[in-house]
Amino acid sequence: MIRPGSSGSSRIRIGTWNADYGIPTKIPALRARMAEHPADVWVLTETRDALKPRGTHYRLSSPRRNHEEAPKYIKHDSRWVSVWSRYPLRRLFYFRAAGYRTVVALIDLSQIRPGMKLIVYGTVLPEKNEIEHAKAIAAQSADWRRLRAKYPKAIICIAGDYNTDMGRSSGYGLRYFYGPKGSTQQLLKSMRKLNLRCVTTRDIPRRLRPQYPPIDHIALSYPHHRRALVVSVWAGSSGIGHEVQDRIGLVVEVPL
Repeated sequence: MIRPGSSGSSRIRIGTWNADYGIPTKIPALRARMAEHPADVWVLTETRDALKPRGTHYRLSSPRRNHEEAPKYIKHDSRWVSVWSRYPLRRLFYFRAAGYRTVVALIDLSQIRPGMKLIVYGTVLPEKNEIEHAKAIAAQSADWRRLRAKYPKAIICIAGDYNTDMGRSSGYGLRYFYGPKGSTQQLLKSMRKLNLRCVTTRDIPRRLRPQYPPIDHIALSYPHHRRALVVSVWAGSSGIGHEVQDRIGLVVEVPL
Protein backbone atom coordinates (compact mmCIF):
# COMPACT_ATOMS: atom_id res chain seq x y z
CA MET A 1 0.00 0.00 0.00
CA ILE A 2 1.25 3.52 -0.82
CA ARG A 3 2.13 5.40 2.34
CA PRO A 4 0.70 8.89 2.96
CA GLY A 5 2.56 11.57 1.04
CA SER A 6 4.68 9.11 -0.93
CA SER A 7 5.61 9.75 -4.54
CA GLY A 8 2.95 8.64 -6.99
CA SER A 9 0.20 8.59 -4.37
CA SER A 10 -3.26 9.49 -5.70
CA ARG A 11 -4.89 9.66 -2.29
CA ILE A 12 -4.62 11.66 0.89
CA ARG A 13 -5.15 10.77 4.53
CA ILE A 14 -6.86 13.17 6.95
CA GLY A 15 -6.85 12.55 10.70
CA THR A 16 -8.55 14.19 13.65
CA TRP A 17 -8.04 13.74 17.39
CA ASN A 18 -8.80 15.53 20.62
CA ALA A 19 -5.38 15.71 22.29
CA ASP A 20 -6.75 16.14 25.81
CA TYR A 21 -5.08 19.55 26.32
CA GLY A 22 -1.71 18.23 25.13
CA ILE A 23 -0.55 17.75 28.72
CA PRO A 24 3.28 17.90 28.64
CA THR A 25 3.82 14.50 30.23
CA LYS A 26 1.55 12.89 27.61
CA ILE A 27 3.08 14.51 24.52
CA PRO A 28 5.55 11.65 23.77
CA ALA A 29 2.70 9.11 23.95
CA LEU A 30 0.44 11.32 21.81
CA ARG A 31 3.14 11.67 19.14
CA ALA A 32 3.82 7.94 19.20
CA ARG A 33 0.15 7.11 18.76
CA MET A 34 -0.21 9.46 15.78
CA ALA A 35 2.90 7.94 14.22
CA GLU A 36 1.13 4.57 14.37
CA HIS A 37 -1.78 6.06 12.38
CA PRO A 38 -0.03 8.28 9.78
CA ALA A 39 -1.88 11.04 7.97
CA ASP A 40 -0.99 13.83 5.52
CA VAL A 41 -3.26 16.35 7.26
CA TRP A 42 -4.14 16.45 10.95
CA VAL A 43 -6.87 18.42 12.69
CA LEU A 44 -5.96 18.37 16.38
CA THR A 45 -8.31 19.81 18.99
CA GLU A 46 -7.61 20.85 22.58
CA THR A 47 -3.99 20.80 21.55
CA ARG A 48 -0.67 22.69 21.79
CA ASP A 49 1.88 23.97 19.30
CA ALA A 50 4.40 21.57 20.83
CA LEU A 51 2.38 18.59 19.61
CA LYS A 52 3.64 18.24 16.03
CA PRO A 53 2.60 15.09 14.15
CA ARG A 54 5.41 13.25 12.39
CA GLY A 55 5.76 14.04 8.69
CA THR A 56 3.98 17.41 8.78
CA HIS A 57 5.75 20.64 7.83
CA TYR A 58 3.08 23.36 8.02
CA ARG A 59 0.69 24.52 10.73
CA LEU A 60 -2.20 26.93 11.20
CA SER A 61 -3.94 27.37 14.54
CA SER A 62 -6.82 29.18 16.19
CA PRO A 63 -5.76 31.94 18.64
CA ARG A 64 -4.15 30.96 21.93
CA ARG A 65 -6.59 29.84 24.59
CA ASN A 66 -7.39 31.86 27.68
CA HIS A 67 -5.53 30.42 30.66
CA GLU A 68 -8.56 31.04 32.86
CA GLU A 69 -10.61 28.47 30.92
CA ALA A 70 -8.69 25.60 32.55
CA PRO A 71 -5.72 26.88 34.58
CA LYS A 72 -4.52 23.39 35.42
CA TYR A 73 -4.09 22.34 31.80
CA ILE A 74 -3.80 25.35 29.49
CA LYS A 75 -0.24 26.38 28.64
CA HIS A 76 1.17 29.38 26.77
CA ASP A 77 0.79 27.60 23.40
CA SER A 78 -2.59 25.91 23.98
CA ARG A 79 -5.13 26.02 21.12
CA TRP A 80 -8.68 24.90 20.57
CA VAL A 81 -7.71 23.63 17.10
CA SER A 82 -4.63 23.32 14.88
CA VAL A 83 -4.30 22.09 11.30
CA TRP A 84 -0.98 20.38 10.50
CA SER A 85 -0.12 19.46 6.91
CA ARG A 86 2.51 17.69 4.86
CA TYR A 87 1.65 20.10 2.03
CA PRO A 88 1.81 23.93 1.86
CA LEU A 89 -1.14 25.81 3.31
CA ARG A 90 -2.37 29.32 3.93
CA ARG A 91 -5.00 30.82 6.19
CA LEU A 92 -8.39 31.97 4.95
CA PHE A 93 -9.06 34.77 7.45
CA TYR A 94 -12.47 35.79 6.18
CA PHE A 95 -13.99 32.36 6.78
CA ARG A 96 -14.00 31.91 10.55
CA ALA A 97 -17.46 32.39 11.97
CA ALA A 98 -16.76 30.98 15.42
CA GLY A 99 -13.58 32.96 16.02
CA TYR A 100 -11.20 31.42 18.49
CA ARG A 101 -12.67 27.88 18.23
CA THR A 102 -12.03 27.49 14.49
CA VAL A 103 -9.30 27.78 11.88
CA VAL A 104 -9.62 27.60 8.08
CA ALA A 105 -6.73 26.39 5.93
CA LEU A 106 -6.35 26.24 2.14
CA ILE A 107 -3.96 23.38 1.35
CA ASP A 108 -2.20 23.14 -2.00
CA LEU A 109 -2.29 19.55 -3.31
CA SER A 110 -0.58 20.35 -6.62
CA GLN A 111 2.12 17.79 -5.75
CA ILE A 112 -0.56 15.12 -6.06
CA ARG A 113 -2.70 16.60 -8.83
CA PRO A 114 -2.09 19.96 -10.60
CA GLY A 115 -4.45 22.68 -9.42
CA MET A 116 -6.07 20.58 -6.71
CA LYS A 117 -6.91 22.33 -3.43
CA LEU A 118 -8.18 21.09 -0.09
CA ILE A 119 -9.94 23.46 2.31
CA VAL A 120 -9.88 22.28 5.91
CA TYR A 121 -12.30 23.89 8.34
CA GLY A 122 -11.08 22.83 11.79
CA THR A 123 -13.56 23.29 14.60
CA VAL A 124 -14.54 22.54 18.18
CA LEU A 125 -18.29 22.91 18.55
CA PRO A 126 -19.60 23.84 22.03
CA GLU A 127 -20.23 20.94 24.38
CA LYS A 128 -23.74 19.74 25.26
CA ASN A 129 -25.48 23.12 25.56
CA GLU A 130 -28.17 23.01 22.84
CA ILE A 131 -28.42 26.77 22.34
CA GLU A 132 -24.68 27.37 22.01
CA HIS A 133 -24.23 24.27 19.85
CA ALA A 134 -26.99 25.43 17.50
CA LYS A 135 -25.69 29.00 17.37
CA ALA A 136 -22.20 27.82 16.40
CA ILE A 137 -23.57 25.47 13.72
CA ALA A 138 -25.62 28.28 12.17
CA ALA A 139 -22.60 30.60 12.05
CA GLN A 140 -20.18 27.98 10.75
CA SER A 141 -22.54 26.60 8.12
CA ALA A 142 -22.72 30.12 6.67
CA ASP A 143 -18.94 29.89 6.27
CA TRP A 144 -19.25 26.50 4.57
CA ARG A 145 -21.80 27.90 2.14
CA ARG A 146 -19.48 30.76 1.18
CA LEU A 147 -16.56 28.38 0.82
CA ARG A 148 -18.52 26.16 -1.56
CA ALA A 149 -19.47 29.20 -3.63
CA LYS A 150 -15.98 30.71 -3.77
CA TYR A 151 -14.03 27.44 -4.23
CA PRO A 152 -16.40 25.17 -6.18
CA LYS A 153 -13.62 22.86 -7.39
CA ALA A 154 -11.83 22.47 -4.06
CA ILE A 155 -12.32 19.54 -1.70
CA ILE A 156 -13.93 20.87 1.47
CA CYS A 157 -13.33 19.12 4.77
CA ILE A 158 -15.06 19.96 8.07
CA ALA A 159 -13.11 18.21 10.82
CA GLY A 160 -12.63 18.31 14.56
CA ASP A 161 -14.61 17.87 17.74
CA TYR A 162 -18.32 18.04 16.87
CA ASN A 163 -19.26 17.20 20.50
CA THR A 164 -22.00 14.88 19.26
CA ASP A 165 -22.05 11.25 18.23
CA MET A 166 -24.23 12.31 15.26
CA GLY A 167 -27.04 10.02 16.40
CA ARG A 168 -24.99 6.81 16.32
CA SER A 169 -25.55 5.71 19.92
CA SER A 170 -28.30 3.23 19.07
CA GLY A 171 -26.03 1.53 16.56
CA TYR A 172 -23.69 0.77 19.44
CA GLY A 173 -26.47 -0.53 21.63
CA LEU A 174 -26.25 2.50 23.89
CA ARG A 175 -29.25 3.97 25.63
CA TYR A 176 -28.07 7.56 25.85
CA PHE A 177 -27.37 9.96 23.02
CA TYR A 178 -24.16 12.01 23.38
CA GLY A 179 -24.73 15.60 22.33
CA PRO A 180 -27.77 17.84 21.78
CA LYS A 181 -30.36 16.05 19.65
CA GLY A 182 -31.96 19.10 18.04
CA SER A 183 -28.77 20.84 17.01
CA THR A 184 -27.26 17.55 15.81
CA GLN A 185 -30.12 17.28 13.33
CA GLN A 186 -29.47 20.91 12.40
CA LEU A 187 -25.82 20.01 11.75
CA LEU A 188 -26.75 17.06 9.52
CA LYS A 189 -29.27 19.14 7.55
CA SER A 190 -26.79 22.01 7.11
CA MET A 191 -24.26 19.59 5.65
CA ARG A 192 -26.75 17.89 3.35
CA LYS A 193 -27.82 21.22 1.88
CA LEU A 194 -24.21 21.84 0.81
CA ASN A 195 -23.61 18.26 -0.39
CA LEU A 196 -21.29 17.60 2.54
CA ARG A 197 -21.37 14.24 4.31
CA CYS A 198 -19.86 13.13 7.59
CA VAL A 199 -17.82 10.09 6.51
CA THR A 200 -16.97 9.02 10.07
CA THR A 201 -20.59 8.13 10.85
CA ARG A 202 -20.54 5.22 8.42
CA ASP A 203 -20.20 1.69 9.68
CA ILE A 204 -16.61 1.41 10.86
CA PRO A 205 -15.00 -1.95 10.01
CA ARG A 206 -15.51 -4.36 12.90
CA ARG A 207 -11.78 -4.79 13.49
CA LEU A 208 -11.45 -0.99 13.98
CA ARG A 209 -14.69 -0.30 15.80
CA PRO A 210 -14.28 1.39 19.20
CA GLN A 211 -16.43 0.67 22.23
CA TYR A 212 -18.31 3.96 21.86
CA PRO A 213 -19.26 6.07 18.82
CA PRO A 214 -16.82 8.94 18.24
CA ILE A 215 -17.72 12.58 18.68
CA ASP A 216 -14.71 13.74 16.68
CA HIS A 217 -15.61 13.63 13.00
CA ILE A 218 -14.58 14.34 9.41
CA ALA A 219 -17.04 15.53 6.74
CA LEU A 220 -16.19 15.91 3.05
CA SER A 221 -17.75 17.53 0.00
CA TYR A 222 -19.14 15.70 -3.03
CA PRO A 223 -17.92 13.54 -4.74
CA HIS A 224 -15.04 12.74 -2.40
CA HIS A 225 -17.28 11.79 0.51
CA ARG A 226 -18.55 8.84 -1.54
CA ARG A 227 -15.09 7.28 -1.87
CA ALA A 228 -13.55 8.11 1.52
CA LEU A 229 -12.87 5.25 3.92
CA VAL A 230 -12.12 5.15 7.63
CA VAL A 231 -8.74 3.41 7.82
CA SER A 232 -7.69 3.99 11.45
CA VAL A 233 -9.51 4.32 14.77
CA TRP A 234 -8.03 4.40 18.28
CA ALA A 235 -9.11 5.50 21.75
CA GLY A 236 -7.79 6.92 25.00
CA SER A 237 -5.97 10.18 25.71
CA SER A 238 -2.66 8.53 24.88
CA GLY A 239 -4.12 5.61 22.95
CA ILE A 240 -3.79 3.52 26.10
CA GLY A 241 -6.41 2.96 28.77
CA HIS A 242 -10.09 3.78 29.00
CA GLU A 243 -12.09 4.41 25.84
CA VAL A 244 -13.92 7.72 26.06
CA GLN A 245 -15.90 9.33 23.28
CA ASP A 246 -14.05 12.64 23.06
CA ARG A 247 -10.66 10.93 22.89
CA ILE A 248 -11.32 8.66 19.92
CA GLY A 249 -9.09 9.48 16.97
CA LEU A 250 -9.82 8.66 13.34
CA VAL A 251 -8.03 8.75 10.00
CA VAL A 252 -9.87 8.68 6.67
CA GLU A 253 -8.32 7.95 3.29
CA VAL A 254 -9.60 9.98 0.35
CA PRO A 255 -8.90 8.82 -3.23
CA LEU A 256 -8.23 11.80 -5.50
